[in-house]
Amino acid sequence: MSYNKLLIAGFIGLSFGLNATASYADTVTTYECEGNIVELFKSESRVQIYYKSQSIPAIYNGKGAYVNTFEQIGFKLLPDSSSLTIGKNIYGCSDSFRKTQTAGERSFDNQSGMSLGGTLRSGPGIEYSKVGSLAYGAKFNIKANSGVEMGGYDWFVVRSGKVASYQWGGIMCSDTIKLDGILYRCPQIAVTNNSGPYMAFAIADDGTYGHATSNSQKTAVKTALTNCGQSTCKVEIISTSQCHAYAHASDNSLWFGQGNDKADADDLAMGYCMNGGRGCRLEASFCQN
Repeated sequence: MSYNKLLIAGFIGLSFGLNATASYADTVTTYECEGNIVELFKSESRVQIYYKSQSIPAIYNGKGAYVNTFEQIGFKLLPDSSSLTIGKNIYGCSDSFRKTQTAGERSFDNQSGMSLGGTLRSGPGIEYSKVGSLAYGAKFNIKANSGVEMGGYDWFVVRSGKVASYQWGGIMCSDTIKLDGILYRCPQIAVTNNSGPYMAFAIADDGTYGHATSNSQKTAVKTALTNCGQSTCKVEIISTSQCHAYAHASDNSLWFGQGNDKADADDLAMGYCMNGGRGCRLEASFCQN
């Protein structure tokens, strides 16, 4: 019997008992384990492990770990070195993607907002499937705060056109007032204009990058490409924002942000990365003098 079939056979008994409870407990803590997701339902002495396309339950063994029937998959929760074991592979885990689920959604009346670009999902978390994406500046109605927090921001129910889905508050803003759990009030977002100076950021396939500032957009682009210095270099951002930043995910995808100061740009780059990738780290930030 193959390893995958053995895993599935081992999960059948647990699946009937654990997967029958589809709703969240009062508090769910989520850990990111090098691209895999573990949801800890501590009050229920169990975890749910999202590995590739599988959703795997495991229960507490009384010895500091959560394991499946054959103990081929287990999650060990420690203060500084939590880990996920899958077969012979061990993945380090971080609660930097910690989120808390509270009962009920908080609905809003006539609240509009803007996406800063990023993925729309079928549920309030990165473990839910992607159902679409929005470009920077796309407007939508904000229908509710889901009550699920991740990385200091909440997931919101938004409606763009006829479709309702979820977007993370770390990559969106609200009009009129700043909603709790959202990044900005929209008028506070850095906007580009035609007065300059221009900033351009270029990056190559191997991660080499170049950045430039100029009163001329054409010169900024040309200099950024020159500073990058590779044949595969291409410009990712051209703007008159004060600062640029970019983050790198474990799947080698790159994510970019811009803002009025370094903190804004850094937060936005990491927000895009956390929403669309995993294992994110901030690589570089650039600001005008």
